[in-house]
Amino acid sequence: ETAAAGTREADATVDEAAAALGFPLVVKPELKRDFEEAFGTNVIEVADREEFADVVAAASEEGIAVMAQRRVDIATGRDHSLASYVPPSGRDDALAVVGNAAVRYPRNFGTSCLVETADEPAIEERALAVLDDAGYHGISESEFVYDEAREEFLLLDVNTRPWKWISMPVAAGANLPMAAYAAVTDATYASGGIEPTRWVYLRDYLSLLAGDDAFWDQLSAADWRRLVSGAFEHEGTLTTGVYRPSDPGPAAKLFETEFVDREYYCSC
Repeated sequence: ETAAAGTREADATVDEAAAALGFPLVVKPELKRDFEEAFGTNVIEVADREEFADVVAAASEEGIAVMAQRRVDIATGRDHSLASYVPPSGRDDALAVVGNAAVRYPRNFGTSCLVETADEPAIEERALAVLDDAGYHGISESEFVYDEAREEFLLLDVNTRPWKWISMPVAAGANLPMAAYAAVTDATYASGGIEPTRWVYLRDYLSLLAGDDAFWDQLSAADWRRLVSGAFEHEGTLTTGVYRPSDPGPAAKLFETEFVDREYYCSC
């Protein structure tokens, strides 16, 4: 970390971080939501020390700790994450599914808007090893990007909380929240296996379709019919974030706030 939130001491100075990482580099926040409200994005790329120092100073004024990471030339569409619940008994009993963030909005440093299940056992093994080494149990998302120069996946970060597309593993057959709940109550839960599943956040996906001429629609005509009719809730392999006709409250709230000076955040 290069800036402290509250009274916590920074782990490195601007010069120390710059010397260790070089330029360009990316700056990310400890508190994502606060950072987005202050800067309009959750990642800022800086080209030199002056830009870096300005971002760190601005974040410090907002009381937000930030961290710097070496910029990696990543392969677009090849980001993968392990969505998992590790119980107190350890990694051998973990419930997990790998998701490929096939589409982000904005494309380079945005958040996921189309995620698909993926068969990447090496990512699962590496992520669970990191969680095991940290002694962590609970729900988490371990994010990997693909470095084209090294031709390998690199661990980006681990989110030890529910995240934007957590409903994808639930729909795929890995109900992580239910597994966590069952572990501390008298309830029982056992996964029946993982099925191929896709998740879409329509607000961002439609914005990308409307605003990026280079982006081609990844959904089929059948997918769109199921989305419009609501049939996706009981057939097909597609699920959604926020929009669900059987539970209209979240989508209605999004419409209420979309065109006024108030922010809407999903439960993640």
